[in-house]
Amino acid sequence: MKQIKTQRSNTPSVSSTTAAQILGVVGLIWIAMVGTPSSAAAGLNVAGLGIQMGPGHRALNFVDMRPWYDGGTLHSVTVRTWSRSTPRNQLATAADWAVHVLGDPKVRQIGMSGVRVHATSLVTCINSSIGPEVMSQPVTALASACAILLDM
Repeated sequence: MKQIKTQRSNTPSVSSTTAAQILGVVGLIWIAMVGTPSSAAAGLNVAGLGIQMGPGHRALNFVDMRPWYDGGTLHSVTVRTWSRSTPRNQLATAADWAVHVLGDPKVRQIGMSGVRVHATSLVTCINSSIGPEVMSQPVTALASACAILLDM
């Protein structure tokens, strides 16, 4: 009978306890980076990791990983709602309006980087036109006026 000689590997093995500890630390880091629904309001301190998230901290949002022009939701809101929204949402919504106003041939000519220039100008115009007298108006009224002023 032939005996097979086995070699012992120098690779350390990971016990189930160590694996659970690693997963626990990874989970804490994940919570610190991404947050939980209540962590943004209450603040979160992950002890031992030196990570502090205060009230109002915005958790990582995977929607933000989409292109800048994707995900605008402010098409039918009031100026008040617009003014309280995120700059990213304002830019994405303005991109939709810019594409519509410019038309397909112009958008193909200037590309999305050109659309971004127009959308940014539109957001700047809308935001600089906000005052107490227009807060209850539809934001599309300001967007239309700005598109005319900007000669889009």
